[in-house]
Amino acid sequence: MWREISYCDVEANTLEHAVIRERVIGVIPAKGGSLRLPNKNIMPVSGRPLVAYTIDAARKSHLLGRVIVSTDDDSISQIALQFGAEVVYRPKELARHDSPI
Repeated sequence: MWREISYCDVEANTLEHAVIRERVIGVIPAKGGSLRLPNKNIMPVSGRPLVAYTIDAARKSHLLGRVIVSTDDDSISQIALQFGAEVVYRPKELARHDSPI
């Protein structure tokens, strides 16, 4: 049974925390095309692709058991894998500027 929790509900090293963590998935939507700033997710910021910062923050979270990048772009996919995230490809029609997340 899934339940809503906050970080304050569990101690970082408890068995309950470990069980809850295995059930929580972080999904990072990262489409390839951007109208205002093309290729923004793969643009280098201080020497690293922008999406790498989000992946790193998610992986460092004490609440996420898995980090998944949802993308339509091969370059973003390669970067996501390189920085330790899983990848789920989404079709182009679900990666438009007006597609709901």
